[in-house]
Amino acid sequence: GGVATTASAKFGYKFEHPDAWKVNQKPVKTHMDEVIVKKGGGTEVGVAVDPVTIDSITKFGSVREVAGRVVGVERKRDGVTGARLIATSEDERGGSTYYTIEYESKSSRGDKRFIACVTIADKKLYAMTAQAKIANFDEAEADLRAAVASFVVTPPK
Repeated sequence: GGVATTASAKFGYKFEHPDAWKVNQKPVKTHMDEVIVKKGGGTEVGVAVDPVTIDSITKFGSVREVAGRVVGVERKRDGVTGARLIATSEDERGGSTYYTIEYESKSSRGDKRFIACVTIADKKLYAMTAQAKIANFDEAEADLRAAVASFVVTPPK
């Protein structure tokens, strides 16, 4: 299997994923833009774009503070019985700060491991979420981490 790139010219993001994974555009738009690439069996990578009033992720808080909010939101989801933070990191890509937040969640719909990568550019929040069932995470991990590492936002001028 090779590697494919999914990109949005309008919103200026792109990321790589295995070319066998299926690209799904969401028919019901709850975000400015949203795309999900699925392997199947609960393994997928998605990007959502939403408007915000600030121009940098650091204005939301530190990576630990943002991670705390992400895990807090997950805990409140319907059917979720627990969520815990696993790791956080922060890096620069093309002059913007990206926060990567790893967490897992236990719910009535199954136990999942998430790797989220968020940045803000051009007053838009770009959030990538890579996920797999905990039982499948070891097998999916390399593909999910590669997708997260390849995620870059270059808003159109």
